Amino acid sequence: MKRQMMGLATAAAFGLTASFAQADAASNKELVVDFYTQALIEKDVKAAAMEYLTEDYIQHNPNVPTGRDGFINGLSGWFSAVDVDFSIVRVMAEDDLVALHVKQVIGDKTSAIVDIFRVEDGKITEHWDVVQRVPAEMAHDNGMF
Repeated sequence: MKRQMMGLATAAAFGLTASFAQADAASNKELVVDFYTQALIEKDVKAAAMEYLTEDYIQHNPNVPTGRDGFINGLSGWFSAVDVDFSIVRVMAEDDLVALHVKQVIGDKTSAIVDIFRVEDGKITEHWDVVQRVPAEMAHDNGMF
């Protein structure tokens, strides 16, 4: 009987932990989408960075300096030189990680991007991305989005 009670308590605790993890993933997903929309789609880089990024934000993109100020300066400079449009195609979240599948269009060149963000204490603290140009011809008709 004692063992059954412990088992039920463990299962209940695990269920609560899983529920909290799902809630965290959902709130992290919303936070990252809000950030991305403001910073990259609406191009309000500084306001978005100040609201959503930690000061010591870790950047893994080799073209953007690390830190919140590096993000602001890097993206603001890029946006002043390039006419670019982004649209979010998919969003996935698990625990503290959120991944966006994004379509980027610069002139007649389209790229597929996967951005991965790590969220800690309600702020984005780390970012990775991979970018792949959409070719004119593909070995299939599935598209990239």
